[in-house]
Amino acid sequence: MRDSHTMNDDEKQPQLESANNLESADRWQGLGRALDDYLSSRLHTDRDQVFTEYHVLEVTQWKGALEKETPRHIPDKWIKRALNAFTVYIEDSTNEHFDTANYLRLLILELFEIAHRKDRLVKGEFPLVPNIWVEKAISTFDVWLEYPRNERKQYADSLWMFIRSLQDVAERKARLEAGEFIGTPTLWVQEVVAACEAYLNQGTQKNNRRILNPIHMLHTLEEISKLKLSISERSFLTDISEKSRQQLLSAFDSHFYPDNPTLHDKIKDASGKLVEFLNAIKQRELVREGHYEDVPMELRQTFLRAFDAYIENLNEENLAKVVDTLIQIDSYSELAATKVAVETGQYEDVPVELRQTFLLAFENYVDKFTFTNFAISSKIRKLLLLASDLKGNSPRRLELIKKANYVITTGDLDTNPLKDREPVESFARTLLTLRTRKGVTQEELAARLEMSHSSIALWEAGRGLPQSREIVSRLADVLGSSQEETMQLFNDYIWDLEVEELNRQTQSSNLEDYIL
Repeated sequence: MRDSHTMNDDEKQPQLESANNLESADRWQGLGRALDDYLSSRLHTDRDQVFTEYHVLEVTQWKGALEKETPRHIPDKWIKRALNAFTVYIEDSTNEHFDTANYLRLLILELFEIAHRKDRLVKGEFPLVPNIWVEKAISTFDVWLEYPRNERKQYADSLWMFIRSLQDVAERKARLEAGEFIGTPTLWVQEVVAACEAYLNQGTQKNNRRILNPIHMLHTLEEISKLKLSISERSFLTDISEKSRQQLLSAFDSHFYPDNPTLHDKIKDASGKLVEFLNAIKQRELVREGHYEDVPMELRQTFLRAFDAYIENLNEENLAKVVDTLIQIDSYSELAATKVAVETGQYEDVPVELRQTFLLAFENYVDKFTFTNFAISSKIRKLLLLASDLKGNSPRRLELIKKANYVITTGDLDTNPLKDREPVESFARTLLTLRTRKGVTQEELAARLEMSHSSIALWEAGRGLPQSREIVSRLADVLGSSQEETMQLFNDYIWDLEVEELNRQTQSSNLEDYIL
């Protein structure tokens, strides 16, 4: 029967790198003086002598530490090999012998780590973990201790993490069954307990890869239980009225324990609401303490009113208003800073039409703090920054202006006026033109780049792009006959990546994808 004794996982390891031998104190002091002499004289002959002596002292300390304390469960053969390597280097101080000694020192430390884990399992420090997993871990550790290999060490590390996860799940499961997660609905307790049992017993089941670790479920239930208890005891949200507190508690279960069809969906929904609730409370305190003085008072008051409404009536609509206002408060400073930068001439390289479009969008947002106006100004700000990164006189900027004007006039963030444009057409056209002008075949170009012929063919066919600017740089070196042609290849490559990103963004129905 294994006991429940608990030890720290970082138990003291053998001090193979220490220097505590009093008999060598004089030698260490002499070494220090020798190092000082070397630093002052910088003689090459002194350097070799000093560092050889240093390594001899170092290995002597490793040998002494290992002889004084031999870790349990480490096979004698590895101890003997290490001690022999240490002795050989002390007697014949060559670089090769030092490398061998250092390798065996590191191996002993790894062996000690695995042996220490085995020792904890043998002592019964994980009493709630099924025996099948304890026995499997001990067997795995025994194999690695006899035949240490990197791939076996990785598996041993993974198995150790799994053992600790099993113990954590088992302990939380026991607390859940004992009723420590106060207020958790009975149905939720039953479903989570069943998920825990499946996770703990998966060693005897087939297709166990489909079984999810329930630790997130348990953590979520525990945090929600603590939150409800602190609200009911008035140790949390102490400034709200008693009426608001009672309204909050009455709607608590239906809001934080949603009735979704599957346990996974229930936990995901509950966890999301918990995070948003706690974040809203944190931001409320920051607003009330004056941490957002650069944000207009109207916007801050809008958030506080939305929060009060959410506390009084926990529902999805009120939560959405709180989240929307928080996004605006967090991003307002960036929008305002960009406005100042535009007005002070920091974006003179951007076409004036795009600058004016952004200023108009920001003015509309300040005039009326709605989430739609915020999303539009944020989107146009992104286009503005994108245009600022582009160099040269390219039609790309006209496309960005077209996109910005379309957004501000229609308010439509889901339709992309560039959607009919192939994301790779400009790069493909430029690459083909430069290659044919240079008189180089696809095969010759591929050979110079040390790439496959099929890659060049795909790029020129408009069916793909190089995966890095380094490849484009090599293309430019081979094909570019002038600085202008080289820059054109780079510009078209960057542009096609940007258009591809815009097309990918506008295919999403999630408005937040468009916000910086």
